Amino acid sequence: MIPPPPPDPDLLAPAAVADPYPLWDALRTHDPVHRNERLGAWVLTRHDDVSAALRDGRFSSDRITPYI
Repeated sequence: MIPPPPPDPDLLAPAAVADPYPLWDALRTHDPVHRNERLGAWVLTRHDDVSAALRDGRFSSDRITPYI
């Protein structure tokens, strides 16, 4: 069984960078679409979620085209 990740994991901590797999496994298992307050960003840990987000225009950084 994979233990849950800490509430607000530091994804850039030296230990997490040196061996990222336990933390990413915990996120993927317990919180696959994770809001990381340290980074001020959403973190997607599953391939299907990343693929869907990249194909969905609602997640684009393009804020001009919808108004042209």
